[in-house]
Amino acid sequence: MGVEMRKAFIGGILVGLIEKTPDIKVMKAISKMVEEWVKNKTPIYINQGPTLREKSILLVKLMQYVEKRFSDDSELMAQFLELVIHVYRDETLKNTELTAKLEPAFLAGLRCTQPPIRAKFFQVFHESMQARINDRLLYIICSQNWDHMGPHYWIKQCIQLLLVTAQNSPIQNSSNQILLPGVTSVLNWAEATERANFSVFASIKEEATDLDTALEGPVEKEVKPQSVSVPLEVGVIMCEKDLPDGSRVSHYV
Repeated sequence: MGVEMRKAFIGGILVGLIEKTPDIKVMKAISKMVEEWVKNKTPIYINQGPTLREKSILLVKLMQYVEKRFSDDSELMAQFLELVIHVYRDETLKNTELTAKLEPAFLAGLRCTQPPIRAKFFQVFHESMQARINDRLLYIICSQNWDHMGPHYWIKQCIQLLLVTAQNSPIQNSSNQILLPGVTSVLNWAEATERANFSVFASIKEEATDLDTALEGPVEKEVKPQSVSVPLEVGVIMCEKDLPDGSRVSHYV
């Protein structure tokens, strides 16, 4: 395949299919094709196959759309992640631009739901740095960008990265002086009278409150209100009124 024809085939057909196809079989076929181009090292493939830049374009497109639209298909995810782990393990590819561009896919492999694949990614992750806890803490906090993990709980990967450094020796505190005392030891430090008082208070039975008693008691019958007739009391009030002629008239209400 000539250079111009290969560019048109990759840029115009394969990239378009990766971006728009809803068919899982088409995505699997493209992923298989890219896998053969990446893994095959024969002189014919090297001379006539896609360049490193063209492989990078296809892998990045697969990374963007495989998990985005076909994350439920475990077979396709496994096929693509196996290709990604091959890039990170291959001596001729792991120091190229592919590893930097495929970092989101590598982090996707660290949170893969399939344990065998996740173990392969973590092994590469573990071997990529020194097994010293201070170096790894510095890497976790300052160097690695965990945004590509998305909503995934990436602290789990960090803890595993730290704990694996202590595989050959038991995990213990650096000094016994920083151990917190247990509750029983604090009680033993107290005087005899204080321990006796604590035992008395610890054995006191709580009394039920009035509210608890009322709630536990029998439910009384509902009392219906009855109408009661109340006689009206009439009061007598004397009122006075001045007339126009100057006289005053008194009357009672």
